[in-house]
Amino acid sequence: MLWCTESRRVVDLRAMSVSPTHLVVHWARPTESNGLIKSYMIRHRLNRVGDCAPLESPGRWSQLVNILSSERTYLIPDLRPYSQYEVKVWVKTAQGRGQQAVVSNTTASAGRALFLVLVIRRDVTAAHDKWVWYNDNGK
Repeated sequence: MLWCTESRRVVDLRAMSVSPTHLVVHWARPTESNGLIKSYMIRHRLNRVGDCAPLESPGRWSQLVNILSSERTYLIPDLRPYSQYEVKVWVKTAQGRGQQAVVSNTTASAGRALFLVLVIRRDVTAAHDKWVWYNDNGK
């Protein structure tokens, strides 16, 4: 029997723009992991601004953020409007860091924002696909 010392990657990694300056990142637990998951690690970087070509030299990676193992959603704040970001997520166990999962998405333009409505029922949080658009006039 082979013992794998590296944890698998998170699955179903998604990034959604919820405002011109925020992305919500969500993932599911890996199908296999090497031991108890201690935390998740996440970082991001700017890849493209507006409709411009990809940056010759992408932005620097953000500082690595550790997220509790019970959480699988993270809000990335302070981003540029209508810009594409690359996001990486890893699982961390006692054996170390697992394989990275990568996703890219673009923040909303400054005049429009997209909000994800979360419904909380007792101990369960369910994300529903209800999207609300607004403009600068509050409509």
